[in-house]
Amino acid sequence: MEKAYLVTLIAIMYVGIKLPLPSRNGRRDMNVCMRATFKCTWEEMIARLEHNMSTISAAHTGWTVAKESDHSLVFLASITDFSALSEPMMNEEQVQWDKNNGVEYIAYTMQPMGG
Repeated sequence: MEKAYLVTLIAIMYVGIKLPLPSRNGRRDMNVCMRATFKCTWEEMIARLEHNMSTISAAHTGWTVAKESDHSLVFLASITDFSALSEPMMNEEQVQWDKNNGVEYIAYTMQPMGG
């Protein structure tokens, strides 16, 4: 992992925290990182994200979001059931909402670094 990327990721974790991630052994665990850009307002995007995450509360143990700019965010989560994500993220209504609001996502899976 490039040093600049790691520093950026660490900095993002301390900015704009929305909900705390669970702690295990004193560590904040997360396995998904998603960057999103959008044309709607920050408030509209967060409201949609909060709604979607509330509909799949059994599929995650926590999530947080960092405001990168007024039109971009970084989402970090501990997802326990990846198959449950397909309904809120890929249903026809969400796909249309994303299209109408210029939302583009790039998602990554993550694992803790050894050490």
